[in-house]
Amino acid sequence: MNRGAYRATPHPIAIALGIVLVAGLVFVGISVYEPVAGFIMSLGERITPQLPEEEEPEDIIVTAPPAEPEPEPEQSKPEPAGEIRAAYMPFSSAGDNASIKTFLGILPNSVNGVMIDVKDSQGRLLYRSSNENAIAWGAASEQVVDLAALAETLNAEGYHLVARMHTFSDPICARGDRERNAIKYGDSEMLWLDNFQDQGGKPWSNPYAPTVRGYLTDIAAELAGKGAAMVVLDGMRFPDDNTGTAFFGSAAARQSRAEILKEFVSQVEGALEPLGVRVAVNVPATAVGHVFRDARYGGSPLELAGEVVLSILPEELAEGYLAEGVIVTRPGTDLGAMVSETYAYAKSQNGSVRIIPLLRGQMSGELALTKEQMDAQLSAIGGRDVGEYILYSQSGAYGS
Repeated sequence: MNRGAYRATPHPIAIALGIVLVAGLVFVGISVYEPVAGFIMSLGERITPQLPEEEEPEDIIVTAPPAEPEPEPEQSKPEPAGEIRAAYMPFSSAGDNASIKTFLGILPNSVNGVMIDVKDSQGRLLYRSSNENAIAWGAASEQVVDLAALAETLNAEGYHLVARMHTFSDPICARGDRERNAIKYGDSEMLWLDNFQDQGGKPWSNPYAPTVRGYLTDIAAELAGKGAAMVVLDGMRFPDDNTGTAFFGSAAARQSRAEILKEFVSQVEGALEPLGVRVAVNVPATAVGHVFRDARYGGSPLELAGEVVLSILPEELAEGYLAEGVIVTRPGTDLGAMVSETYAYAKSQNGSVRIIPLLRGQMSGELALTKEQMDAQLSAIGGRDVGEYILYSQSGAYGS
């Protein structure tokens, strides 16, 4: 009998159990499909970056760069006063409008300006000043002129205001800041005096001191601000020092006297030129060729500035002497000739300087001139095409 392997027939209970097991697995698979699928899908969402929705681009607005502001037009400098033919006004005539108009009424018709002293050789200011140093040092005089009001009155009547100020002959400024402003004795702290004290000697302000030059420049600028058409710098020199004891500081070894005086004039011109105000230096005719001119001016005083008020007064040239070794016609002989010859000599020393003659204007009193003498003076400069002059009468007498 051929006997092969025997395979038993499955028991009915085992078959039933198998069916149940398969059914259970199917049920479980169906039950977990959706959660598992959702979990897997959520993993995909976490891993896959979400791209933002494309936004519509905003309209690009192109704006022009801000326009460059138009440069402000340059302010033109005021035109300086034209030809000035002035007459000196004494302090007593400047007190009120009535006095001023009375004074103007006696002036020659050709006059279009009035010169007044605003700072004297003692350092006193003769007008209402707001300069802090002047106030602190007591430089304001008790009786002063309202310069701005005077200029306004004169301008309304068709006249220019010419302000004459003393410069370095200023004891108030010297004492106001002794350390910096004053000339000293040698290298000491003692103030140098121009004479013995019991004979009226006074200290001078040091031309080499920047503080002195700054103070005087501020005064000149204040005059311009109050309506002056021209500022005349008087006393523009060094004091006479016969003893050789005056000490001007270490700066004197670096700059000559002429250089420092010219520097000061340039400083004042620089402050006043933008305001349309002219600057001139007052020079006595006798100083043009004087033997002491180098000590006083460091050279020719006609070279200190572009404009010079040249004092040609008969009392200063009574003997006919103009300078060392130079003789002109005596005024008592021919006043017109004296004026003409003096002017010609000054021009021969410096042909480029603008010279404004200061002439005697008095026609009454002790130094009275006749009408013929007055006319002779004006004819003398008129014949030389001198369009400007200043008439000087200490008392303010100009009528016939």
